[in-house]
Amino acid sequence: MKLVTLALGVATVAGPSAYAEAQHGTLQVTSGVAVTRSGVEMLGAWNDTSRPCRARRRLAVRAEIVRNPSGRGFRRVVLSKTFSGPNCVQGGPTLGFAPTAHLLNFACPNGAWKPGEYRFETATTDTATKLKATATLSWVQTTRC
Repeated sequence: MKLVTLALGVATVAGPSAYAEAQHGTLQVTSGVAVTRSGVEMLGAWNDTSRPCRARRRLAVRAEIVRNPSGRGFRRVVLSKTFSGPNCVQGGPTLGFAPTAHLLNFACPNGAWKPGEYRFETATTDTATKLKATATLSWVQTTRC
């Protein structure tokens, strides 16, 4: 079984993002992190070209968000769930979590992220084969509330 972990931080109009893919034979498992002004998408997906689009697989998606507010300790939030997801996903990862900074208690009064260092990690595991893709993104929010 082949495991590939890839972390890429790319600044986009919406915010930084990272994606990772693991592949074994024709099975691919993908994880993603995409930060927005007031939230984050932490999603996973699978694709297998040898299986029909109507096929489904169970994926365990684990999302971890860590905030370090400039040397005052850190706070970690972990979200975890097993989903049944379709093959032939269009447009990228689709199973997982999209918490807001407010929901995580990491928000300024206007809903944007509080200042600090953040680490976002999405790990997606195919429960049958244990194939796993992990996307990690480190980001510093310097804008004051």
